[in-house]
Amino acid sequence: GGGDVTRVAGSTPEMWTAIALDNAGPLADAVGGLRARLDELHAALLAGDAAALRRFCASARDWWRESEG
Repeated sequence: GGGDVTRVAGSTPEMWTAIALDNAGPLADAVGGLRARLDELHAALLAGDAAALRRFCASARDWWRESEG
C-alpha cells in the first residue's frame, strides 16, 4: 500500500540503484508491461471509451482481490 511505497522512497538511492541493476531484465519487463497498460488507459481516456475504462478498472479490482489472497 501507500505506506510501503513511501517507506521504499525513504531508502537510499544507492541501495535501490544496486537492486534495480541486479534485476534489470525482470524490472525492464515489468516496466514494459506497465507502460503497455498505461498506454491502453491513456487511449481509452482520450477516446472517451467508457467500456474500455470499465474493463481496465475491473481488471485492477480483480488483481487487487487476488493479491489480497
